[in-house]
Amino acid sequence: LSRLFDIRAGEGRSALLGFALLLMLIICGHTVMETARDALLLTGPGPRALGIVYMAIAATTLPASAVAARAGERFGQRRTLAGMLAVAAAVSVLLFLVPVSNLTAMATYVVSGLLGSILVPLLWTLVGTAMTVAQGRRLFGLIAAAGVVGGVLGPALAAATLAFLPVKSLLLLSAFVFVVAGAALGGVRVAERVQRPRGRRPPEVTNSVRTLREHPFLARVALVVFVSTATLLALDYLFKSTVARTMPAAQVGRFIARYY
Repeated sequence: LSRLFDIRAGEGRSALLGFALLLMLIICGHTVMETARDALLLTGPGPRALGIVYMAIAATTLPASAVAARAGERFGQRRTLAGMLAVAAAVSVLLFLVPVSNLTAMATYVVSGLLGSILVPLLWTLVGTAMTVAQGRRLFGLIAAAGVVGGVLGPALAAATLAFLPVKSLLLLSAFVFVVAGAALGGVRVAERVQRPRGRRPPEVTNSVRTLREHPFLARVALVVFVSTATLLALDYLFKSTVARTMPAAQVGRFIARYY
């Protein structure tokens, strides 16, 4: 396998296995929480609330991502990711303790979307600071494959749990997985190579817009992200509204977990 995928001496255990396990656990925890959020929303306020939570996630992701980026620059990517995993676990437990209502179902949906948009980029930023460009070209694909495993493992755990426990219990399960991910992060023994120079001012929005104009490739990437996100959002709405309309409420959680 090392020869097939060009894994060189010293890379397998530290750079590859540690990050692969970490990504798998993060995706696993997020998909468990995602199953809970979808089931709670569809059996609570229903599909009519999807538009509201979509807009809430869009409105809160940008400032939350900016705060996470600043924290990464100031405290380091490892500490920031560890802190966000702790926040994810604590928020999951808090949402479990709060009584179920339409408001808490919508809050769970928004929180899940925010965590997904922050945790995974933080991990890839840490990977980028710990690897050279050459290592990234060879190993990024293998690390990303572990995310696919997590995407299968999370809903499988959710489906097994829902055979015995209510949907709300998935929030505790996701909190547990996030805690395990935090422990796994502590075992990843790699040093961050890139440190932000002190005294350097953060880039302004106008500079970012100017960069998009000067580099057409970045604009094309932005267009691909925009179109793919809009398309998947429309499919997500159609899927969930159909599930809510055709499935009995008691079966929604297990169906979503198995389908995912």
